[in-house]
Amino acid sequence: MLLNWVLIIGATLATVGFAVLLSRRSSSSGSGAAASDKDFLLAGKSLSAFTAAGTLCATYWSGHAFVGSVGTGYAYGYTQIMAGASYIPPLVFACIFMAKFLKKKADKMGSLSIAEYAAQIHGSKAVHGLCALANACLMFVLLITQFSALGTLLSPILGIDGSWIVVIIGGICIVYTMYGGLKTVAYSDIIMAVGMTIGAAICLIYVFKNTSLGELTSALNAVDPELVNPSSGAPYGSMKFGALLIMPYALFGLISMPYTATRFLSVKNDIKWWKFGAWCCVFAMFWEVLPFVGNYIRAFGPVPGKPDDAMAVFLSTYMNPFFSAFVAVFIMMAIRSTVDSVLQSISSSISYDLRKIFVGEMSVEKSMKINRAVVCIVGVVGICLNFFNHPSFLVFLGTLGSGTLSAIMFGPIFISTFWQGNKYGAIASMIGGGLVCGYGLASGAMMWTVAPLMGDLVAAVLYVVVSMATFKICPRAEFKSAIVGD
Repeated sequence: MLLNWVLIIGATLATVGFAVLLSRRSSSSGSGAAASDKDFLLAGKSLSAFTAAGTLCATYWSGHAFVGSVGTGYAYGYTQIMAGASYIPPLVFACIFMAKFLKKKADKMGSLSIAEYAAQIHGSKAVHGLCALANACLMFVLLITQFSALGTLLSPILGIDGSWIVVIIGGICIVYTMYGGLKTVAYSDIIMAVGMTIGAAICLIYVFKNTSLGELTSALNAVDPELVNPSSGAPYGSMKFGALLIMPYALFGLISMPYTATRFLSVKNDIKWWKFGAWCCVFAMFWEVLPFVGNYIRAFGPVPGKPDDAMAVFLSTYMNPFFSAFVAVFIMMAIRSTVDSVLQSISSSISYDLRKIFVGEMSVEKSMKINRAVVCIVGVVGICLNFFNHPSFLVFLGTLGSGTLSAIMFGPIFISTFWQGNKYGAIASMIGGGLVCGYGLASGAMMWTVAPLMGDLVAAVLYVVVSMATFKICPRAEFKSAIVGD
């Protein structure tokens, strides 16, 4: 047990230290609060294709892939393999073909956050405030899922209650996110992305060392034929191939959600977009076959307390203590990568967006103090809430937060990149899309990908229809580098 503690805490501190050293090697040009915000929020727009791919993928997958998707694979069988594969094409497409348009517009307007980007396109403080509040609130749901995944994974390995593990590891995440901003987060993420890939490879080697794909399929079929040849796409959709709905869901979300879209704004101006997409593909291909671990536990392993415990059961049952802790280090990195990114995203909404709306510009010292204080407060509240039980699937809770946020931001971010509406269309889109998706998921009336896509559809229709109906009283705003009052 002592060895496990040394490996996990030592790896955490070593990753943070190395990331801090790397992040100090580059800084944005300029001085003052604007340059300080640019460094904290967008890493000085200095990320290479490899680093940007690592931080984007590590942020987007994390506990979903290593704990949540394994648990969903345990419960739903091969449907989760199809779901995982469905994330890769939209990821590559977004990186190579769509991100450049978002970055070009954001650079032209001087946007330092996605909420500010939406506000400048629509010339509205109301749009700015709604985007910032939506991001802060719904990213908080995602933060809770990552903390929960961290405790679920490490509790049987370290031998203490998962909530106290969250206090220790989460506290470390809070500290380095407070002082480094996105730059330190990004460099930490790329280290973790490499570790995550190694961890995924080790898990898969253990699975297929003990069984073949044919034997696994036969064993699952004996447990329940639905695990191998499902009659529906549950939990993603009612159709047999409902998991394929993840393709449009992922594409829209990658561009619309602030915590992922920010990565596109943070890259170097001379980045090779095809390299960005290629590196993302490499990382994702390893991680998206991890549901085989859940399939293996369902076919041959002991019954976990709940599906999301499947990865922890696999590590404690089929690996010796050293390798179990070794792989847990890499999986912990996956979860930490999203914790720090979500913390940074929430803090940017509160300490930059809302501050800019209600307070205005301020000194570098005061700006950084506020940034860091918000990270600390948000992180501590998230840790405290983790002492309460969360019975739902981690993948579901993650979808509730990120899917609803994607539906809210779909009109003012995704659609406006190609067709510009006005502030009334943006506000109607945000309210309508968010309500449809949130209600569909929370009530169980719609499946996991259907609700966000229905929210996106409603958001798009409202954005276009309301904008066209109100153009006479509120024309399209001209692009500006400062927000125009309502």
